[in-house]
Amino acid sequence: MALTVADLAHANETLKALVGLPLTDMWRYGEFQKFELGEQKPFVNRKGQAVTRADWGLVVNCKWRIEGPASFILCSDHFDSEQGRQDSHAKEFYHSLRKVPPVVRAVEVRANGELMLSFTNGYSLSMEPIENRDIDDENWRLMPPEEDSRSDLVLWGGYLDWSLSKD
Repeated sequence: MALTVADLAHANETLKALVGLPLTDMWRYGEFQKFELGEQKPFVNRKGQAVTRADWGLVVNCKWRIEGPASFILCSDHFDSEQGRQDSHAKEFYHSLRKVPPVVRAVEVRANGELMLSFTNGYSLSMEPIENRDIDDENWRLMPPEEDSRSDLVLWGGYLDWSLSKD
């Protein structure tokens, strides 16, 4: 997979909106990992429950990896079906998201669709697209704030495009 020069420039320009935002939450649903960026705000979910969520979201359905100080690593492999939920070593990191969350310093989308975010506090997040994925399967999705008129920016199997709906 190789993104066009225009897609690459567009993706990098769009993702610049994340610079300066803190990583304030992350959680899993199904095979997806969601990273929330920005201040957590009150929200009522589809079930009518009062929760919080950030304005920006990155939903990942490919290999991802957080690296940090003191050789800290948390990655998608910790959650594969054979291992189950094996993220107990990351409790301190999860706690830090609420106390002093790392802030995005830089974002880079590479020609192969890989997405790299560098943070303060010595952390980085990388997302590695799955090669030869079906064209309709997504690798990662950038979800802008509700008031943003654009839909989600999605790296599908081999191309980058805005999704058809805001959902």
